[in-house]
Amino acid sequence: MLPSPFVEAVVGIHRDEVFGHVCTFGLGGVAIELFKDVSRRLLPLTPQSRGR
Repeated sequence: MLPSPFVEAVVGIHRDEVFGHVCTFGLGGVAIELFKDVSRRLLPLTPQSRGR
């Protein structure tokens, strides 16, 4: 692999039958498999929804 100045990210939105629209964000590429560090938030995103 060539070194890159960019960071890969994964962003996804899906509709859950119970919670409605949910946004997923985290490190992309191999890091998502290694660290499994993703954040999921209910939409719409607001400053008050941070950290829930």
